[in-house]
Amino acid sequence: MDEHRSSAIESLAGPLYLLALLLIATPLVDFFANTWPLRLGDTGWRYGAMGLLSGFVLTPLLGIALACLVAITLKQRTLLRVLVVVCLLSAAVLLVAAIDFGLDAMQIRGTVPATPPAARWSFDVGAAKALFKHTLGVLALVWFGLAARRAMPARGTKDSTPPLVARGGERGQ
Repeated sequence: MDEHRSSAIESLAGPLYLLALLLIATPLVDFFANTWPLRLGDTGWRYGAMGLLSGFVLTPLLGIALACLVAITLKQRTLLRVLVVVCLLSAAVLLVAAIDFGLDAMQIRGTVPATPPAARWSFDVGAAKALFKHTLGVLALVWFGLAARRAMPARGTKDSTPPLVARGGERGQ
């Protein structure tokens, strides 16, 4: 990477990180605003909240992907470490939420009227769709976390691009 391209990427890092933060935080704020006040003891509330969360999973994943891409490009080891931890912890939390969602869906399914048959079918399809989204979110977060960990530059590694001016320009060096 030449010096101009490197400085261009560095100058875009701030706005790209802000965009990544907005992609991560905005849906989470919207989710909590739509589900407040928390009623964790209420099965119906948990089912509805986790179903709603399934629609908010993709956008934060895009934000994490963008942040990982910028951090890898700029070889920002510390930020990559933070992103690895965020990805893996988020995957664990989302996995627990998905398992709880599945259990809540089985519990609530009994309250869905069997007639008309479309009512129970719609419930089953909606629950399966939400569970599928949660599962893919968990897989993506784990994959991002592991990939960012593998892409992390070695400690003390400098940019691997060749210098513009070769050192030791004298003969024999």
